[in-house]
Amino acid sequence: MSRDPEWPFRLYVNAGYSGHGFVMTPLAGSLLARSRVYDEIPRLMKLFLPTRFKEKRPIKEVMVIG
Repeated sequence: MSRDPEWPFRLYVNAGYSGHGFVMTPLAGSLLARSRVYDEIPRLMKLFLPTRFKEKRPIKEVMVIG
């Protein structure tokens, strides 16, 4: 969620909800919009920044069903 500074200008990503999109999209969209309008990263969004892959900070999924 958001962008990597190395990406092209104005390229933002808000994806990867694996079937939970209808539940998560309203909040995720609001957070992404807020980050653009106020030029700051909301607290709830910090965990999901694309830079986490380069920083080797994976998110451990604990709610896997199936």
